[in-house]
Amino acid sequence: MEHYISSPMPKKILLLINPKARSGSGRSEEVILSLHEAGHEVIQPPPQEDVRKFILEHKDDADLVVVGGGDGTINYVLSALVESQLPLIIFPMGTANLFARSFNIKADIEQLIDVTRTGISVPIDLGMVNGIYFINVCGLGISTEVNKSVPAELKKITGPFSFWIQGLRLIRHLNPFKIILTIDDKNPLTVRTWQITICNGKKYAAWMTIQPDASYDDDKLRCLSTEITNWWQVFSLLPAYIKGTYRESLDVSFKTGKKIKLESKRPLAIDVDGDVQTTTPAVFEVKSKVLNIILPAQVFTTEETPISDNSLRFTRHESFPLGPEFNS
Repeated sequence: MEHYISSPMPKKILLLINPKARSGSGRSEEVILSLHEAGHEVIQPPPQEDVRKFILEHKDDADLVVVGGGDGTINYVLSALVESQLPLIIFPMGTANLFARSFNIKADIEQLIDVTRTGISVPIDLGMVNGIYFINVCGLGISTEVNKSVPAELKKITGPFSFWIQGLRLIRHLNPFKIILTIDDKNPLTVRTWQITICNGKKYAAWMTIQPDASYDDDKLRCLSTEITNWWQVFSLLPAYIKGTYRESLDVSFKTGKKIKLESKRPLAIDVDGDVQTTTPAVFEVKSKVLNIILPAQVFTTEETPISDNSLRFTRHESFPLGPEFNS
């Protein structure tokens, strides 16, 4: 698949802003006005319109999609973006903004306008679990309980710290569970774990790294299982979580594969990009380079980027190819 660099020519933009995102209600007018002033035509869905249906209805008369929201907002529209093949620009307005953080994308109007003019479109992988796309991470265990219960007001006040705060509140009341883990249809492994984390990209949770060289286009999923004996031992693993370097021991299992299967005695809830959407048994797979994401050109000048070297090879074109309520 080719890579594109944009031109300064005006574009038809589908603008989807989640009013329930952490800062979604406060900057909508600013974003709209700035895009108009930059010469772009902005098309927005009517109130109460299902935005996935809206994307598909306009796939032939738009150049790109701008999504204002967090990781849950992006997740909500992934299926429509894949089907329409419209390129995506993200304006981060959520709580964790894991995908945006991975590429140093900021909630900055000047950067947004610059990306519409000079951004580079590259194809990235998505994960899929039980037929549901995800862009960043799925989890079960501690993360699921946190995502189910973290108060919206706490997220607004403390941002990504809210997940750490809620996790510390809950962990002492939780228990480990048994999972049968199968990687690429090889011999199953039974683990007693507190948390299973499966990543498509490089970052998960707040400031945690799954693996230093992980990227969004390497056709791999990473699976991390936390198998400590007592809950307070999680604090000794924090440096490893942040750096993404793990010592194979009784405390942690780290696996990489294209297909990951999880089975449990009873159904266990799974959070998908921050929202609980499915349960075990679950099959996770890589969908290779199915989403076109428009990134700031500066991403490709840094030494650490969650995109492989192959994405530096792009072809210049005059323009991009045509191609119910959000979760917060």
